[in-house]
Amino acid sequence: RVYNIYYVKNGIHHDAIEKTPGGNILALSSSFRDSEEDTVIELDRNTGKIVKQICMLDYFDQTHQVRTDWAHINSIYYDKESRNVILCLRNLHTTLSINWDNGNLQWVLGHPEFYKGTNISPYLLQMEEGMPWFFQSHSAYFVEDWKDKKPHEKVLCMYDNHWNKRTPVEFFDKDSASYVSFYGINEKEKTVRLLKRLPCPKTSIRSN
Repeated sequence: RVYNIYYVKNGIHHDAIEKTPGGNILALSSSFRDSEEDTVIELDRNTGKIVKQICMLDYFDQTHQVRTDWAHINSIYYDKESRNVILCLRNLHTTLSINWDNGNLQWVLGHPEFYKGTNISPYLLQMEEGMPWFFQSHSAYFVEDWKDKKPHEKVLCMYDNHWNKRTPVEFFDKDSASYVSFYGINEKEKTVRLLKRLPCPKTSIRSN
């Protein structure tokens, strides 16, 4: 049963969530500033009007802006505790956190080699040595029910397509599986460690 329909001029794609139960809606959209699938919007629950938006063009330099769909945001999660949005950017092999109130970039989970010499490098989480990497992940969100996490640590669940087609990189490991992975992220110390990694059949482009 349809209760409300909201018209969004630039459209939405992939994901839309309640910011809080019964509250405004956070959705993924496009800027169409020669770029698409690169924007997050907040819709007023009652009117459907956009009350806030952020665009990835304002955070990344031009190093990886090589085509229209250069970022391709796949999923959004709102952390009520920190008031940060967690975004999964498939075509950048990246998950990141941005404070929704002030728009400040908090941290980036991405390969150091991919961001070497870019403006994103200072925001990278420090990963544990030897941690296997993810490629073209398709969703990322925090999970609360995790018994063995350390103090000040949050657990990020990610679906890792482990594919190297949209934005090929030389450091791809050619692994033949996809994965559901769980990472322990310490936002205070800006560190990340792999907690668990579950292999599953290869999904080439999209899955969840």
